[in-house]
Amino acid sequence: RSVILAWNPQAEIVFGWKRDEILGRSLPATILPQHDREAHARALARFLSSGEGQVLNTRLETSALRKNGDEFPVELTIIPERDRRGWIFTAFVRDIGDRKRAEDALRESEERFRNAFEHAGTGMSLTGLDGRFMQVNSELCSMLGYPREELVGKTFGELTHPEEREASLALMRRMVAGEAQTGKLEKRYLRRDGCVIWAALSTSLLRGPDGAPLYFISQMQDITPRHEAEDALRRSEETFRSVFEQATTGLALVELDGRFR
Repeated sequence: RSVILAWNPQAEIVFGWKRDEILGRSLPATILPQHDREAHARALARFLSSGEGQVLNTRLETSALRKNGDEFPVELTIIPERDRRGWIFTAFVRDIGDRKRAEDALRESEERFRNAFEHAGTGMSLTGLDGRFMQVNSELCSMLGYPREELVGKTFGELTHPEEREASLALMRRMVAGEAQTGKLEKRYLRRDGCVIWAALSTSLLRGPDGAPLYFISQMQDITPRHEAEDALRRSEETFRSVFEQATTGLALVELDGRFR
């Protein structure tokens, strides 16, 4: 059986047990959660029968119980020693609850970001400083006509219309230089099938804690129908002006002020 022989002031703070309350108590029954006690007993039996685990500073993450019954995560370092009484185990216990909560919060934040990224109604990408797509969402794959595995690794320059590549590079350079944190641009992209589409690009540069640039996060919205409508209107106006100027009969445009006399 495992009996507690010593208990320092820090252990009193961590577990809530005073030294005179805990000494002589069974360790598994006092500070181990019920679901861990059987595993502890098996591990101890293996050690005593075979010496398995006789390595100093064996470290693991597990859980423990406070005096009030609360379960909390700990980092446990065990040092086995042998004296005339038999095996004695010195355990160094560190409460890692704050770290675990921070890890859980980070994991939840990353999961929310992944979901928002993947299911966004606009094309989205994470792009490295070298201009290569690191991650892309389904909407961007659909917009550009590429399967995800082909799109990841391509550079935005490969997919940008030649006439707009320099403007895109200039925007990237300004952001890396710290002249702008975000940028917007309307540009043409080249689809996998060779078609050209227009997209409204909005991009931000993410930096690390030291201020070093990490990667760009960008949103691209297909605005091809709007550009096609604008082009059609412009062509119609140009046709009308040409007909108006070259007409062989006199023509005039008259604006009515809404009053009739």
